[in-house]
Amino acid sequence: MGFMQYRGEGYRIMMDFNIDALPRRKGVYIVGGSLRDRLLGRIPTDVDIAVHGDPELFAHELAMKLNSRVIAMGRQTHPMFRVVTQNRIFDISPLQGTTIEEDLKHRDFTVNALAYETWSAKVIDVAHGLQDIQDRQIRQVSKTSFQADPLRLLRAFRIAAQLDFQIDKHTLKTIRSNAHLISATAAERIRSELLGIFKAPGTHEWLRKMADTGILFNVLPEIAAMKGCLQNRHHAFDVFEHTIRTVYHMEVLTTQDQSRDPGHRPLMEPMDVHRQTRLKLAALLHDMGKPLSMHRAIDGHVKFIGHASTGARMVANLGDRLRFSRNEIEHATKMVRYHPRPLFLFNARQKKTLTQRGITRFFLKTHGVTTDILLLSLADMRAKQVSAHTTGPEFELFVKELAHRYDVDFRPSLEIPPLISGHDLIHHLHLTPSPLFKQILARTREHQLAGHITTRKEALKFTADAIASYTPLKLDIGKRFL
Repeated sequence: MGFMQYRGEGYRIMMDFNIDALPRRKGVYIVGGSLRDRLLGRIPTDVDIAVHGDPELFAHELAMKLNSRVIAMGRQTHPMFRVVTQNRIFDISPLQGTTIEEDLKHRDFTVNALAYETWSAKVIDVAHGLQDIQDRQIRQVSKTSFQADPLRLLRAFRIAAQLDFQIDKHTLKTIRSNAHLISATAAERIRSELLGIFKAPGTHEWLRKMADTGILFNVLPEIAAMKGCLQNRHHAFDVFEHTIRTVYHMEVLTTQDQSRDPGHRPLMEPMDVHRQTRLKLAALLHDMGKPLSMHRAIDGHVKFIGHASTGARMVANLGDRLRFSRNEIEHATKMVRYHPRPLFLFNARQKKTLTQRGITRFFLKTHGVTTDILLLSLADMRAKQVSAHTTGPEFELFVKELAHRYDVDFRPSLEIPPLISGHDLIHHLHLTPSPLFKQILARTREHQLAGHITTRKEALKFTADAIASYTPLKLDIGKRFL
């Protein structure tokens, strides 16, 4: 790996691959984000190449030199050919236009409107992109950049977030006046850019800026109703401001040094960019159901009856619309549906009505995302007031205790097999197979994990007694027992 010097302006390009591996010819250019990142000293895995002439022919020549093969991609109107090596991806495309200068003028932002000609080792800069890299700003190439591809309205924030750049004020003004155009963009492309913003540091600040331009509400119209939606006396902010602050506190929680607070370790391990992204996204969506479930009581107090269930349904619809994976949708909806539960359990503790069975039921319902929900409850609580310290230490200690009990007691107990099965319901309790079997067995399992029953005999007696006390007609009234 070495540096190739761009003489004349003093910029260094980190060429992390052997430039001689590319077929020697004129009209071959390293372009776009892959060049921008190398100018910044970053090491991307991809190399974007624009060629004058036949890109497929160039791709096959490159594949032969690298002992690889060519994968045809892109569209008929704009083909692209990919050559993959063990640690590098080369994407080869034709020029957009007849010259590289014309091609660069069609690109989105000036920092991407740069080309490195492999033949002459020169950087071509038609839109002052090198200066914008030095100034650390994102600026549109032309006045029609966003009309040409409305996804760029969102991409501006993703690139700025990932590079820790600022978006220049004229570009922000243009985004504000064109934000509505994003609705014509394919959902998969929007999702990809949106997740890129959540992967970057400082997501909460970029969400604020996106809201200021209106692009946030055009991408996620469900969020718009949060602005101005006032809350009860436990909250210092409206739903939108509280939500942005929740994202902020989630970022703080998931990046802090755990060695200073060992109690957080069961909540945090393992923590990676993928998990942090999902947590920040859930923080943004957690109170989505509040505007629709807002109810003002006779005494004037505001209540949000069933807001978590309403929000979970909204998140599921949003996930389908933006083509999130089934796993991603299930994770987000479960977090939104159960995010108030830790506070409910804490209030029960304060009233001395909390039971082991109540804790076990929470663990069973949230298993797989329990620690994520506990983290969300901490961020949610910290975001309610102007100062996070006003929430008091009791709730945070309680959440850490739940995390410890989940990690040390509950998860190991899942390896203990259930005391009874459907076979026992049929042959020992003489029940007819029914969809209710799953609920009956789950309820018995809940009591087992809570430590209320410890033997098969006790499990059979518990189940028989519970059903007998509710069976004057048919088993379907077992729903009342469950």
